[in-house]
Amino acid sequence: MKKVLADATVSKPRLGNGAEVSSAFWTLCIADPIFFVRTMLGVEKLEGYQEEFLNNVAKFDRVAFRSGHGVGKTFIVACVILWFLFTRPCSKVISTAPTWRQVRKILWAEIKTRYNASNLSKALAQVLDTELRLASDWFAVGESSDDPHKLEGFHADDVLFVVDEAKAVPNKTLDAIEGSQTGKGAKLIYISTPASRTGGFYEVFMGKRKGWKCMHVSCLDSARVSPEWIEARRLQWGENNPVYQARVLGNFPDEGEDSLIPLSWVEAAIVDDENDMPKLAAKSDDKTIQLGCDVARFGSNFTVLTLRQGQAILSIEKYGKESVMFTAGRVMTYVRESMDNGGVVVVDDTGLGGGVTDRLRELNCPWVVPAIMGASALDRETFANVEMEAYWQLRKRFEGKAISIPDDYELIGQLASIKYTYTSDGRLKLVKPSGPDSPDKADSLCLAFMDVAGGGDWMMRELAQSRETIHLMGECVSVKGW
Repeated sequence: MKKVLADATVSKPRLGNGAEVSSAFWTLCIADPIFFVRTMLGVEKLEGYQEEFLNNVAKFDRVAFRSGHGVGKTFIVACVILWFLFTRPCSKVISTAPTWRQVRKILWAEIKTRYNASNLSKALAQVLDTELRLASDWFAVGESSDDPHKLEGFHADDVLFVVDEAKAVPNKTLDAIEGSQTGKGAKLIYISTPASRTGGFYEVFMGKRKGWKCMHVSCLDSARVSPEWIEARRLQWGENNPVYQARVLGNFPDEGEDSLIPLSWVEAAIVDDENDMPKLAAKSDDKTIQLGCDVARFGSNFTVLTLRQGQAILSIEKYGKESVMFTAGRVMTYVRESMDNGGVVVVDDTGLGGGVTDRLRELNCPWVVPAIMGASALDRETFANVEMEAYWQLRKRFEGKAISIPDDYELIGQLASIKYTYTSDGRLKLVKPSGPDSPDKADSLCLAFMDVAGGGDWMMRELAQSRETIHLMGECVSVKGW
């Protein structure tokens, strides 16, 4: 395939040697994105639903695509962006996502990969970090969705807006984008895995926003997703878990009002690249360093150590069938290597956790806080016990977007499975999934974010230290930023 060099001032492109492309050939490229993707982008194999998506974009002005994880949404949308941009002179393409990282590292990384591998001349466009520019008024650009005003000033006869991870984009931003679609050739695409049954993306699929062609693809229907991965997720999460429903089946999960932390909040807190965690920790005003230690109790349960600084999780370590002494040794390693400038170790003191606490004290580990999760809460009128109170604090962090977690399938599934109910006297009570396996990663995360500076007799076992001493410790923790 010869390289194509388009003249930005005319609608008919030219070959690299100056000869004109056949009008019939280019007319077919303009009308048929599948033809363009195969001939100009050099893509040999497309899934049936990817071809259907390309045809829908050509036929309809507004297309929404929800699916499970890994079916190739980003790939095919990158192809659509290149098709629209290069077949429509003076067109504008704007892509957006909930965060700048998602714009730059996910969709635009794919766009540049497709362009560099294509049969289009590399002299055709100026390639920047999140921009392809053919002329001053002919370009594709990536913008984050945090400021709707950034997305309102793009006007042309041919404008394509692409909203990636649309489930997490606020309604006011989607409204601004939809309101800007005034050109005769304007098109709009929403793509996402589903989350909670709220927001504009959900409203599109429920028919509350009119004029949309909707598509749904399950991982079960995709050859791009291995059956082994699907089965592993089924065993890990269970078919009724909200994460399985969303990430595998591509459905909006029926979470119910009793879900402690809605899946949409969990998804919003995920940081795909764990290398970004130290940067997030450094930027946070909260400099707390805290290690949550959930000790295995029996059977198939595991011990989990979760280290956080500020709002960011720096590491999660999980292991099973090890002694109390081993766990105390692992904690001391964290203290020496990651907490030399101060920090708090919070241990679930129930069962074998008490032994870990005792050994850490023997080793003169500073600021060990044993948490009795079944003890009375500080706010006894609202919460049934300390565990419920601590998890409610964790819920508030997710709600306020004051927490960053890794894309850990197990942790996400556990968080999405925890519910709450009310006791007979009206207090909040935690409801964990039934079965022998403990949500150990979620419990360790909860310990890592437990507010230990507030004092309270739950912090120490009855024979350890007095309530007054713990209040003193709380003040010290606050002053030292631990």
